[in-house]
Amino acid sequence: MNNFKAKFKNQKIVPDFDPGTKSQLMCPWPIRFWRKNLKLCMLFLVVLLSGCSQSVGDTIVSSNGNSCQPNQIKIEVLGDNQQEFCVRVADNDIERAKGLMYVEEMPENEGMLFVFDREDIHSFWMMNTMIPLDILFFDAKGELVDMKNDFQPCENSLNCPSYQSKGAAQYVLEVNSSVYNETDNDLQLVLPD
Repeated sequence: MNNFKAKFKNQKIVPDFDPGTKSQLMCPWPIRFWRKNLKLCMLFLVVLLSGCSQSVGDTIVSSNGNSCQPNQIKIEVLGDNQQEFCVRVADNDIERAKGLMYVEEMPENEGMLFVFDREDIHSFWMMNTMIPLDILFFDAKGELVDMKNDFQPCENSLNCPSYQSKGAAQYVLEVNSSVYNETDNDLQLVLPD
């Protein structure tokens, strides 16, 4: 027995590492990674957070004085009732499905532009939309195909009416209700370059 103790007297006994068990002597790998790469992790967090920061007052001011938030683009609708709008763009299925849901108020010159991959008949409804809207449907050339005026919010989400465009459209513009009326039928959508 003395030979056995003498043989291992100056050696540290470390259990074999078994990934299936939790060892008291060894930190889990994510903690070891973050400790070893602390500078890299801090740099990553700084870059990530700097991309997320945005001042509330940051705006893009156009030459005519109208301003848009950084997450918006400026579009024009030409015709007798010519208007400029700062719009958020919904160009994927998730953004198009959300649309203007839960928006309680919207400035007069703002809206949302739905961009589709191709011209088609599109249907819209007002589930969870809090404000009445005018919905304008434009083809790929930007010419007005159809318009739904004063589309009212839906109070009963189980029975929300929908509105289907009368013609194939690639762009759909939602703006505050009463911006346009039925007589504004010669409208042209102009997108930024």
